[in-house]
Amino acid sequence: MVVDNISGTTSNSFSVGNLASIDGNISFIAKTGTSNNPTIRWNSYAGQWEYSADGITFSPFGTSTGGGVDWKPLTAGVDYNAIPINDQSLTMITDQTEIIYSGVPLRLLDGYGVKYGDDREQLANFYKLTGITSSILDSGGKLYFTVVNLDGNYRIDIYNRAARTTRIAHSNSYRWNYLGDITITEDSGSGINGYLTIINLSAARATIYVEFYKWVLALGCTDSLLAIVGPPFNVAHSNILEMWSGSTTRTQLIQFFIPGNYSLLATSTLLTDFLFMYHGYMWMAGKARIVAFKLVANAVSSINKIMVNISNTGGLLCTSNSGKGLEISSAHHGYSTNVDINPIKTALYAGAYIEVSTTQGDLIGIYDSDLSIVVVIVWE
Repeated sequence: MVVDNISGTTSNSFSVGNLASIDGNISFIAKTGTSNNPTIRWNSYAGQWEYSADGITFSPFGTSTGGGVDWKPLTAGVDYNAIPINDQSLTMITDQTEIIYSGVPLRLLDGYGVKYGDDREQLANFYKLTGITSSILDSGGKLYFTVVNLDGNYRIDIYNRAARTTRIAHSNSYRWNYLGDITITEDSGSGINGYLTIINLSAARATIYVEFYKWVLALGCTDSLLAIVGPPFNVAHSNILEMWSGSTTRTQLIQFFIPGNYSLLATSTLLTDFLFMYHGYMWMAGKARIVAFKLVANAVSSINKIMVNISNTGGLLCTSNSGKGLEISSAHHGYSTNVDINPIKTALYAGAYIEVSTTQGDLIGIYDSDLSIVVVIVWE
């Protein structure tokens, strides 16, 4: 055997013989892309060796190292269309099926944003801001908003760090009773401009922040279409400004089994009641997101079909059936969330807890019994 043209680099690429690579992170030994070319490659997105009999379809072998790239970026307008087709789907422009397939975690920069800490409902319509990029947001994809009291007038200041030390954009001052859109002007060359909508300027506030990152799972991906599960796209206002695909090692499953007749009464504390997990399943690890869950029951009620939901630190996760969760209508059948996940309730942090709720089933006849639950989590 003669091997020539051996080269090494400081990146994830290398060459033995005839090299072909994709952006330096998937590297091949042999010519690829045409049939009848047996190929071995190193996929550093997955941290895995892969082989192919034809140079096109690859299978893993050996042990995965967990991936050499945390999040692979994709570009709006080049790799995908930023405007969703519906609440679940995006149009793909380039073929990303090598790295995006069912079960792959995705991080999205969604221009719609999810608001927290605004108990007085003062600000709205953050999608009207322009210049939102990952480079201006903090590491969690957030911007921070302060309503400043100026003796009866109010101004909105915007920061990209929780400490709110360096302002990156602001509004003019407005009377306390002003309602409607206000103009936002950048500071420090941040590029943040556009508008916000004022709903209520009745008090100063330094607790409001907006999260523009969204974590989901790929349900499936073709060369022209991506479908997700998790929090939905807002069809009217979402623009997926940036997107990253992650290694499947970022995905974790937590499984619970609740034995016996669990729905004799409606309850929000199944884990406490049946598994003696006081206060539910305690999360003591780092930052992660609940993106989906699945249910299977051994027996179901004959009349009152029960509904089961997951709660995260007291907040119900699934929005189906008016927030009651997934209906279990058949035994031995899996029921999964889709794009019916409330984005405000997904965040896990040290001290958060997971619980399970159910509506009431039959009081006579066949009771609901033996419930299996799988919760799907993506690490940030």
